[in-house]
Amino acid sequence: MKQISDHLYLLIKSMTSQEKRYFKLFASAFVKDTKYVQLFDMLNKLKEYDVKKIKSNIGSKESAKKMNAYKFFLERLIVRSLRLYHEETNIEFVVYNGLQEIEVLLHKGFLEKCLKQIKKYREVCKKGELFPLELRLIAKQRDVLSLMESVDGFEELDTCEKDLREKNEEFYEYKAIIRGLNSLTRLRNFKRNKDLHEQLDRFVNVEVSQQKPKSISAEIILLSAWCLFYFVKTEYKKLEKVLLDIIELYESHPSIRNHDYRGYLAVLNNLSMAYGLLKENNKVFQTLEKLRNTSTKLTNSSSFFSEKEDVYATIQELTLYVKIRDFSRLDKERIEKALRSIGANKLLKATSIAKAYYAICLIYMKQFDNAQQYILECLNVPKGKVGKELYSVFRTLDIIVNFELNNDILLPNVILSAKRYLKNNHNKFLLEQTLLSHLERITISKSDKKRSILYDNLISELQKLKNDPVEKAGFEYFDFLEWAEQKKSRL
Repeated sequence: MKQISDHLYLLIKSMTSQEKRYFKLFASAFVKDTKYVQLFDMLNKLKEYDVKKIKSNIGSKESAKKMNAYKFFLERLIVRSLRLYHEETNIEFVVYNGLQEIEVLLHKGFLEKCLKQIKKYREVCKKGELFPLELRLIAKQRDVLSLMESVDGFEELDTCEKDLREKNEEFYEYKAIIRGLNSLTRLRNFKRNKDLHEQLDRFVNVEVSQQKPKSISAEIILLSAWCLFYFVKTEYKKLEKVLLDIIELYESHPSIRNHDYRGYLAVLNNLSMAYGLLKENNKVFQTLEKLRNTSTKLTNSSSFFSEKEDVYATIQELTLYVKIRDFSRLDKERIEKALRSIGANKLLKATSIAKAYYAICLIYMKQFDNAQQYILECLNVPKGKVGKELYSVFRTLDIIVNFELNNDILLPNVILSAKRYLKNNHNKFLLEQTLLSHLERITISKSDKKRSILYDNLISELQKLKNDPVEKAGFEYFDFLEWAEQKKSRL
């Protein structure tokens, strides 16, 4: 029986070609037994993990019995090679290696050299604002000065340590603020919840607006809190300004940017989204191009997540096509490949969001059969994995596609199922309720004249909802008002 996944197999598949080449050089230099490299090559060539196939190809029965031991040692070998491969490009790795060097020098009694190395790595920490690591270096510097029987420098270390501890506490305090905001938006029904808006206002007034950050890292976190606030409030011009301020901070402090490269990429991602919401199409694609180039540059040099970052950039690109309604640059082959890649990683919520947006693109492109395929895949995802708001959108899109495909026999059942879902889940979204109640009457109506009147009523209600400060967020997924107007014009 084939196993769906294996930790070692997934680790190997996540490696870049440069990392794989470095591993082979590393293994040939430090390990005499070639079975580990053979097992590595075998796993690397497999399209999916298959235990029986591996055991049949590994050689003797004795070797097959020892496969778990070989896998364990191979994994340790790969992780060690990756650590060495990235040790000069990731500043945290650099400082951790520096601490080990200092410990060895201290053990051998080279105190002057220890002091020199401590000062060197403290400078690295200062540039990257690595507060916990600099505190460890200060503690080590105290030990060295004590062994040297020096009376100088302790007062300065006390001052630095106090300042660092304050900045470190502030950093984690701001992290807690972000977690609070994320919990508020994640556990509720996000933009279309009036209670959420009131809670956000109170939270921001108490927790965010009064803060005065002491470090660049803390300032970035605080600005990120404002980004989330403006996004929920749909104040996209203010969102754009704050995102540009964060990018300026990252780019003026390259050590912080390289250390927190994922945060930097997320900000670029969000900026491209903000431009899409503001209908600034040229800026959307310029930012996406910068995002892809930066992702390749930073992730290849700093981390093991280049493929995952590229997938998320593709998801963001897909959502933007829906916002700007320009599908001339849409590369369907690449998008569908990215969607398969997401599914393989079991990122169910991300997969569902991406497939829903791709389905919306296909609806706008009049490719309704393909759109229905992706919507049905979204509806097959467990509801708890995507949240009420997204699942309601999937249900509504399913109805829209069935309307376009003229599935008159199926439509009443689809609408009834959606209404039951809203009722059973205490869903209070006015947009979905309005659409379902009007579309149900349109479905059973026999004359075009009556349908025209019903569409007029629906259009009137949708216009009100589109101007509602909370419900207008539902139109960011799909322009239901425009669709209703088009349906009426075709009668």
